[in-house]
Order: sequence, then C-alpha cells, then structure tokens
Amino acid sequence: MVDLQALEKSIYANIPIAEAFGARLLSASGESVRVGAPLSRNINHKSTAFGGSVYSIAVLSCWALINEALKERSCDVDYVVIQDGQMDYVTPVNADFQSQSSWPSPKEKEKFFNTLLKKGRARATLIASVQSAGFECARLQARFAAQIRRPHT
Repeated sequence: MVDLQALEKSIYANIPIAEAFGARLLSASGESVRVGAPLSRNINHKSTAFGGSVYSIAVLSCWALINEALKERSCDVDYVVIQDGQMDYVTPVNADFQSQSSWPSPKEKEKFFNTLLKKGRARATLIASVQSAGFECARLQARFAAQIRRPHT
C-alpha cells in the first residue's frame, strides 16, 4: 500500500516547485500515478492554465510513477530525470486539472527494469494524460533516465 502523504512529502522535498503549483497526489502505484492541481495556482492571462504548469504537472506524475515503481522493486537509484518530452495540447484547461501517468505497456515496464538491473541504468518512456472537467486537455509522452546507486569507494 502506497503512503500517499509520505510520497507527496518526498515530492515536495525533491521538487520544491511542486508545492507552489499546488500539486496534490491523488493516487499512486507502480502502475499509475494521479496528480491534481488547482487552476487558481496555475492560471494565465486568459484565465486558463499556463501551459508550463500543465506540462510540469504531467512530468511530475511521470516522475512519481517511475520512483514508485523503483521503490516497489527495492531499486536504490542515484537519479531519475526527464530526458525529453513531447506535449500535445488538445484544448485549454479552464478548471482544476489532473495528470494520470502510466507505462505504455507491461512489456515496456519489464524491459526498463531488465535493462536497469543488467546495465545499471535505463530509459523508460511514460505517458501522461492531463484532464479537466472530464475532458483530456493534453497528453505527454516523455522519456526518463534512471541509474542504480553506485557504491561509494
């Protein structure tokens, strides 16, 4: 069982700007993570969500997903970082919003872990769907890199 409060606290400690966005962890597992954010903390001059905030919440949900999956497998890593990402903005976000991240397939998840354990580092492509008021407003496909913690000599 995931301790949402502990994971959210870890997110704020590792990515302090997440708290400024008003990011809230709604659900989490090694298969899917949902992060919500209020429009009021992310509003732009057109009274819709700032695109950078939408992107950031999507990236944050993916970052939390890969970290939770690593934790479930007891993998101690030096880092998890985004390498690149492509966001498709479908429609403006004009209410509170949330991002749900997931692995593209169980096969892709296993490939990531097999490579990580064999080579000490690996890349994973994750998907995040940003929704508001029942509609998908944006979709992120992002590649993350992770490296197993190296022993200090």
